[in-house]
Amino acid sequence: MTHRRTFPRPWLLAASLLLLMTGGCEKDDICPEGTLTTPRAKVLFYAFDDAGQAEEYSQTGLHFYGLQGTERLSEIGLSEGAKEIALPVDFEAEESRYLIEREITGQTDTLTLRYTPRLDFLSKACGFRFVFSGVTVECTTDGPVLEYVKDIETPPAEGELFNSAQTAATLYFRTE
Repeated sequence: MTHRRTFPRPWLLAASLLLLMTGGCEKDDICPEGTLTTPRAKVLFYAFDDAGQAEEYSQTGLHFYGLQGTERLSEIGLSEGAKEIALPVDFEAEESRYLIEREITGQTDTLTLRYTPRLDFLSKACGFRFVFSGVTVECTTDGPVLEYVKDIETPPAEGELFNSAQTAATLYFRTE
């Protein structure tokens, strides 16, 4: 007695393979552009005009550096004539410090952000991001710089810094 081997029809084999290949597919998880990620601290520059009114101030000759202890880190880019800067925030610590140096005089101020970092889950595609609560900002000096930075305003809503569009601080400069 001879056994006759039977093979499935070719279309059935192709359909089975296609079903196996596509059945295991998942929709791609891609984090959409514009998704809120770990924010930078946006600092705006203003100056008082002759009438005492605050107006946007195009900053020239100003340099920002990160500080770690007393060590000056690399310069944080600030384009000539900028009216704001986005400062990186250290999410592994509870404060970030920046040295502000005025090119003309060499005067320096230290801008300090204090906060509590909190890890937030965004989505499977985007992962996690840090947000910062209890944000406070202060500006101190080792010399006569307070005559240059006149005032500082810290407007984060309820002390929260959760996106880079928010303003963390506004520095008001003396122009005379």
